[in-house]
Amino acid sequence: AVLGHVAKAVEQKEDCRRSYGKELPDVIDEKFSCDYDRFKLRIERGRGCKFTHRVEGDCTYVIEAPADVIFEHVAVRETIRNYIRRLVREEARRYLPARMEYYSVKTGLPYNKCEVKPLTRCLGLFYPRSKNIFLDPSIILHTQDSLDSVIVHELCHNISTGHGKKFHDALLQYGGEMLYKANMSHHNETFPIY
Repeated sequence: AVLGHVAKAVEQKEDCRRSYGKELPDVIDEKFSCDYDRFKLRIERGRGCKFTHRVEGDCTYVIEAPADVIFEHVAVRETIRNYIRRLVREEARRYLPARMEYYSVKTGLPYNKCEVKPLTRCLGLFYPRSKNIFLDPSIILHTQDSLDSVIVHELCHNISTGHGKKFHDALLQYGGEMLYKANMSHHNETFPIY
């Protein structure tokens, strides 16, 4: 029975990895585009002599590459990857604190400050004394349910600092069954873009 539960958990995690994982291709050219739940990325060949970007509509980031750029060059690929990382962080810093505030009000679970910064081995951190929360920008690449589940997860550390029964009960109570399942399927998983 235990092996069955373990096999099911591994299978759920693999399904999650397949549905969320959007690795960048080796060569990114003017045909490149990437659609996430929260925003879209696209590359166009521009008229200028340097990389620039603009935002179209609500959440479409368009990177304009120089007119004479050769996409196959390693330095160009790294420049584009760094640009994409910067835009992901920009979108995360714009969206995640507002989403944290929304769930704090909705659940009644307080926090002091929400900061978005790259984390090494987790998607979020909660400091119980200061009630400060740190979120990894890569969660902006998750589905909306998965992103929300990380936020509710961190807020539930107000109830319990560990991950025992009391914490899981709070997560189920404040996040509901859908966010609870989303949280369990991507526990501490980061994205290859970071």
